[in-house]
Amino acid sequence: MFATAVLPEEILTFAEWLGPDFRLPDQNEWKVAVDCLKNISAASLYENIQNNRETNPLARRLLDGILEERSPQTALELCLFFDT
Repeated sequence: MFATAVLPEEILTFAEWLGPDFRLPDQNEWKVAVDCLKNISAASLYENIQNNRETNPLARRLLDGILEERSPQTALELCLFFDT
């Protein structure tokens, strides 16, 4: 899941706080990620998450709420990148 309503300066400050081994993706890396997420169905991603015994029950409930409210078709829509 991705953060929204966060200023670019706040993201950069957070990335710096994480340490020198962390960096934010560049524009091309984001484009690749978006393209990949467009090609994964939300249903298959949901099934994988639900079948993982290590998935936190609160995360499962959050995912159920997103699916109920937004009815995403792709993983991109599930990740809340865009309004549907």
